[in-house]
Amino acid sequence: ISLLILRCLVGAGLSCAHVFTSWFLEFVPIPNRGAWMVVFATFWTVGTIMEASLAWWIMPRYGWRWLLGLSAVPSLVLLLFFRLVPESPRYLSTQGRLAEAQQILKHGAALNRKELPVGLLVSDHIKTKTNDDNNESLESKTSSSQRSSPSVFMLLSSKLIRTTLLLWFLYFANMFAYYGVILL
Repeated sequence: ISLLILRCLVGAGLSCAHVFTSWFLEFVPIPNRGAWMVVFATFWTVGTIMEASLAWWIMPRYGWRWLLGLSAVPSLVLLLFFRLVPESPRYLSTQGRLAEAQQILKHGAALNRKELPVGLLVSDHIKTKTNDDNNESLESKTSSSQRSSPSVFMLLSSKLIRTTLLLWFLYFANMFAYYGVILL
């Protein structure tokens, strides 16, 4: 029963680990994001191959318990670094914590030996006062993505269909390779 509980925790942890990709891409210039996604996908594939190699080497000699233990080591090492990871500037902005978001962006720019571009960081959720002559009250402005709920069918629009099909193929191939090796 402990194996089942611990495997569920590993599954929850691994699913949460995918948030890192979105977080990381917030710091990457828009033109470079696709290339970095390819890098992440490549490491996922390399990791799958390494895990299969580890299984073929460890399982016959030491058994599945050692394989599970050794497979958990990289995640445990990453766990040590989670405290060093700053909060998402986008999340802080949506929470109205603009000063904190600005500090994180300044720190990231300094680490890259760059200057933060001149500009004002604004939140998606800004309370603004409208025209006093019309006696209108405070209203909340939100981004257009939050005003209307997007549909999955947007992915099949003429503008996105090529990218959608390409991503579906890549995910299918990645999962096919993963489960093909795992289920051997």
